Amino acid sequence: DDVRSIHWKLSSKLDNLIVKESGNSSHYDTVVLYDAGKQAGDTECSEREIAGTKDFAVTFSQKMLEINRPHYVSMLANDSLLFTEVESMSDLMRMVYRNMAVELPEQTGGSIARFLLQHYEKQFSKIIYIVNGAFPDSLYQLAQAMNITAISISDAQDEIRMMERANSRMIEIPAKNLHEKEHFIQI
Repeated sequence: DDVRSIHWKLSSKLDNLIVKESGNSSHYDTVVLYDAGKQAGDTECSEREIAGTKDFAVTFSQKMLEINRPHYVSMLANDSLLFTEVESMSDLMRMVYRNMAVELPEQTGGSIARFLLQHYEKQFSKIIYIVNGAFPDSLYQLAQAMNITAISISDAQDEIRMMERANSRMIEIPAKNLHEKEHFIQI
């Protein structure tokens, strides 16, 4: 990145280099915010949880395309959010290959934290948040402010659970049951 694109004031506050990114120019109102990591809080995530989360995010995005809902997929890459417009299966496949090249963060929650820090929630009316392990605390802050559908793929649960906060839904799906039956999620 060009040194002129560094957000110096924010970088000094966070003690981490933050790069300014231009806003999204598309008209899509939906974002699938993918937030996988090796650990969720103090708990190490299993390979089944991580792989299940990736699989679920790709399948969810594919289903959105099948009902003619182009959207963005966003994920954390090197401490910044990477947005990919997905309006065709070839876009989705490019996003999958790009995701494979990105190193998995140590912790979950980085995508939602960056999303809130840069106020991207103002650009979208529908946010689908997909994470492995427990929901990060920052999600609850966003769930109070706007309508969000959050999905957690976790080994901690034995059955599907759903909670509601304000206008938001939070769904926990056991990783072991992810492929046993079809799941219907209304947005």
